[in-house]
This record gives sequence, structure tokens and C-alpha cells, in this order.
Amino acid sequence: MAFVYLSKYLKRDSLDGLASAELQAALKTVLAQPAAYEPWQAVLELLAAWPDGPERRAALAQAQRALAAWPDDLRALSSRWAPLFDATGASAVLGLAGVVQFHRHEDGATVALSKLAESPHARHLHALEFDRCEIFTAGWKALASSSNLSGLQRLKIHNCSIAGGERALLLSAPLLRQLTSLQLTSLDLADADVARLAQGGSFSKLRQLDLSRNTLGAPGVRQLLTARILGAGARLTVRKSQISDADFAALEREAAAAGVALER
Repeated sequence: MAFVYLSKYLKRDSLDGLASAELQAALKTVLAQPAAYEPWQAVLELLAAWPDGPERRAALAQAQRALAAWPDDLRALSSRWAPLFDATGASAVLGLAGVVQFHRHEDGATVALSKLAESPHARHLHALEFDRCEIFTAGWKALASSSNLSGLQRLKIHNCSIAGGERALLLSAPLLRQLTSLQLTSLDLADADVARLAQGGSFSKLRQLDLSRNTLGAPGVRQLLTARILGAGARLTVRKSQISDADFAALEREAAAAGVALER
């Protein structure tokens, strides 16, 4: 494979003929760089091309330790990045990522999400983002039931088609209660959907809940506030919803009494 970013540090286009010590030296050089997009991409290129075996596993563990302090959004992977998945599941490189982004992913997105959710390498992942994707039941079911996403803190789903049964499964998923940020926007969520979210128990860690651009009305927001699933200091955003000015003013007062900032 031709290197785009690694060649800056390695001065060659392949790993062919490199001894183990040279591979380790290259990794050490890249990991010593300040946190930035180019060295992150160089790490990915190096580890994706590194021959499989004990030395690669040790290199992955070394990279994981070194990159843990880098910002999550910098350590981003696209669900379309070919080395991320193979026939058996998600690559160990997934363990380096802070966020995986499914952007306009249609063909293969369901399989990719299922492999990610079923992978033990996903336990270090902090964020998942879905934007205009075509994901079917198996994918959403794998996400909702995953026991490998224990480190997930942020979930964003925007403008994806989610059928009724899949929506109910997702909104009642236990993993939602571990999140600090949940964005469910442009999903055609109605009051009944929000009621299911309100029945899911306390979201004590949640600091941002964005339900903008849905068919949500005042009753749905009131259910969330009455259930007190959001802790003091949380922010609830309902832009482009079906809430009148008068209802919003009343809800704003109720939210303030609960210590929640209501925005639109």
C-alpha cells in the first residue's frame, strides 16, 4: 500500500524488508509527535500495514497507551475505512479510536455496525456518530444490546431511517444511561418515543440531550421533565419541534425548577 502520511516519518512507501527494530523505531517516532491529524493518520497507516503477529499486538498496545491522552475527536475513524473491518470482524486498530463516524454509509453499514458492536476492541471507544446512514434491524439491535461499548460516552444519530421496532429497542437500550451526550435529531421522534426514553430510568451522567428536528410536542418534553431522568445542570435542546411559544415558556419554567436548561 502507498503511504500518504507515514512516508513523512518513514521515507519509504512500504514496510517490505523492514526489520522489527525499524518498525518499532518508526512507531516510536510517530507517537512522539504532538497530537495532530497527520501523525494520527500515520499511526493508522503503519499499524494497518504491520504484519500480523505478536509484535503487531505489542505495537497496538503501545500505541493505545500513547494515544489515550489525545482528544477523542482527533482519534476519529470512518466506518468506510477498509482496514477497520475484515471477514471476521473489527480490526484491533478499532481500539485506538476515540470516535467512529458513520457518514452517509449505506451499503455495508449494517454489517459494519454489527461487527463493531460485537468486537471487544470497541470497549475503549468513547463516541459513535451516525449521519444519514442506511442501517437495518440487525445493526441497531447489535448496538442496543452490545456489552462491548462500556466506554461509550457520546452517541449521535442524525437523519437515519429507524423503523418503529428498532426505535423502541434503541430508546430503551441500557447503554444510553451511561452517556454524557445523546443527540437524536431528525429522526421523526414523537411524544410516544420520548415516553419510552423517559421510562428508561435515570440518566444521571447525561449533560446534553438533543432532540431537535423531531415531531416532538410539549407532552413529550413534559414527560422527560416529570420523570426527572435528567440531572441538575443538564441541557435539553428541542429546536425545530412542534412546541408553541406559550408551551415552551411554561416548559422552560418547569425545566429551570428541575435545574435543567431547556433550549430551542
